[in-house]
Amino acid sequence: NINSEGVISELVYKPTNSIEAAFKIELKRANDIFPSQPTKADLNIETFRFVYSLSGKGTIRAEISRNEAILSSNPVFLPFDLTKGLIVGKSYFVTVNFEYRISNFIQATLNYFGRAEGKSRFIHTGTAEVRAYF
Repeated sequence: NINSEGVISELVYKPTNSIEAAFKIELKRANDIFPSQPTKADLNIETFRFVYSLSGKGTIRAEISRNEAILSSNPVFLPFDLTKGLIVGKSYFVTVNFEYRISNFIQATLNYFGRAEGKSRFIHTGTAEVRAYF
């Protein structure tokens, strides 16, 4: 029995066809009313996004997000939906994607994902891929 209310606001700025910048704020309050002691979670998420288009050949996309989950009590069991899967406390996420079309049949992709959840250290993950279509 989780009831939640929230608001999302996003401001997008696109000065040219190849550049886009956006700032998004999400505020949410969720209440778990099932246990004898109800738990309230307050979430605030701020995200900045930058996208650069390479004139039909590819894109570079970077995004940084700061998330915070605050609980009103310390429950024994914390439902996933109460905090949208976020760790209690502050978390930071960084994503960088690069896609480039080498030819009509070959595409290259580079991805980076970094995260620091709660009091943990920063974890880095990267992938690279080249696809050929026959």
